Amino acid sequence: MKKEKQRLLEIAGISKPKLNEEFKVDPKYTHFAALKSTGKIINGWDYTGYDPEELKQERDHYFLNDIRDNDISPKMVSILTKKYLERNGIDPMNWDNWHKGDHDETSFMTDKENMKYLGYS
Repeated sequence: MKKEKQRLLEIAGISKPKLNEEFKVDPKYTHFAALKSTGKIINGWDYTGYDPEELKQERDHYFLNDIRDNDISPKMVSILTKKYLERNGIDPMNWDNWHKGDHDETSFMTDKENMKYLGYS
């Protein structure tokens, strides 16, 4: 319960998130996790040289386990390639495109709605 409460506070912008503190974007990153609610990036990986089909088939191993390790429901994120982000006008190397615990729409939800949104319902 403590982790859930901490995560709710982070999303509401009341507490600093554990993710990305003092983080520099690695220019080698090829894949990113972005929050569905805001489009802000929360994680990145360098999978240069990996077979794209293997990455798709083994999403849990390559991506979602890291998301879960940060106490975030995988339902909250989209896994996107660097090329996809750039084609859609988002520079993943720009720190402004990364989640830093600022307010988003979840800060206006009730506790019950927040818990459901976070995948704890």
